[in-house]
Amino acid sequence: MNIRTHPPLTHPTHSLFPIPCSLFPVPCSLFIYLLTKDLSMITCSICGYDKNPEGTEFCEACGSELQSQTKVPPESQPPTVIQPPQPDPWKTTPAQPLDEPLPITPEQPQPQPFIPPTPPITNTALIAKLIAKQADAPVPEFWLDHSNLIGIFDPDMGPVDIDLEPFVGNETVSRHHAEIYREGGQWKIKDLGSTNGVFIKPAGKTRFNAKITRPETINPGDEIAIAKIRFLFQSP
Repeated sequence: MNIRTHPPLTHPTHSLFPIPCSLFPVPCSLFIYLLTKDLSMITCSICGYDKNPEGTEFCEACGSELQSQTKVPPESQPPTVIQPPQPDPWKTTPAQPLDEPLPITPEQPQPQPFIPPTPPITNTALIAKLIAKQADAPVPEFWLDHSNLIGIFDPDMGPVDIDLEPFVGNETVSRHHAEIYREGGQWKIKDLGSTNGVFIKPAGKTRFNAKITRPETINPGDEIAIAKIRFLFQSP
């Protein structure tokens, strides 16, 4: 019996191990088929055994018939994708420290600069006075205001600005005898209906004028007689 031999063939899939076909007693084409055959496994639908070679009629594990079962190729597992670690939003941003409240410093009261008091504005034209002509007069002088009532205190009529009761000759002075006042920039005197009248001796004169009957202007240096009591009028 002659066995037909074939020239050595090497399958491209097994180029790393060239095997001459003459070493095997089977046809080389069959050998190559067996080497390159996709050896898919059949999974038993009864017991789940998945190592049954293709072409097997009965399950090697439970003995169930495999011809009517569907060949299940080995499942290809999807490549596992390794996700890079995601940053924790609670850890990426460091907690900002709360600003500590600044200490409250009480405001120190600021010392106020010393401002000397302003002296009252004095109009020298308003400064005037009556100087008593009597020796050892109980009241040497009287300062005059805008309006000055001359007389003697009376319980029924009330006090006066210039009270002549302590003076010698007060018995000749009426309760409301006269008034000295300032009007239109001038000092004036008028009789208020007294019994013994008011008299003026102008400065530089040697005699008194007659008793006044209407308001008269008085000037610095004039002498004024309230009945028997005499005064010198002075004003800047």
